[in-house]
Amino acid sequence: MEESSQKGRFIRPLQGMLNSDSPAVAFESATTLVTLSSAPSAVKASANTLLSLLTSQTDNNIKIVILERLSVIIKHNCRLLEDSVMELLSLLKTPSTEIRSTILDLMKLLVSERNINEVITFLKNEVIREASNTDVLGKEYREMLISSIHTLALQFPDVADSVILMLLDYLNSDSGVSILTLVKEMLLHHPTLIPTVLQKLLDIFPSLSM
Repeated sequence: MEESSQKGRFIRPLQGMLNSDSPAVAFESATTLVTLSSAPSAVKASANTLLSLLTSQTDNNIKIVILERLSVIIKHNCRLLEDSVMELLSLLKTPSTEIRSTILDLMKLLVSERNINEVITFLKNEVIREASNTDVLGKEYREMLISSIHTLALQFPDVADSVILMLLDYLNSDSGVSILTLVKEMLLHHPTLIPTVLQKLLDIFPSLSM
């Protein structure tokens, strides 16, 4: 009882410091708060603070440190924080393969039946946006996006049909081999889509490079 009372003395000041103008103070307050309280309000406040810091920081090394702490919070509170998934995905604009990979891994923990359509739409738009990007970083990002879309399509069968057809549009890209492999695996899980996929292949076959 005494220990709980002692913790309570620090929680309110820590909550106040989450909005500090100092990124270091806000970071330490957020990471300390969740060690003292597992209340939903405290967890959400800490996660939101770390997400805000990720948006405001420009140094990728600092972002990686913040992501490491945010990862711990998300892994223990994924259902509580699923409303944060789109804010998390907005951070994919950071041109870092390591950061993007971590964000996409965390995204998979936050996806639910409630937000899957919004998440899939975002990821598909990112694939379209990156379609003409031919540098190494762009190719790596596109591969990660395609892999993530594939994982989600297997987890949420209702989005599989739109995902497969979209991926086939990029069969002629640098990611063509990966796409073909993923589509083949998806058809094993969704055989009813085979006629639709065959028709799509017939439609795009003339445009494929030999």
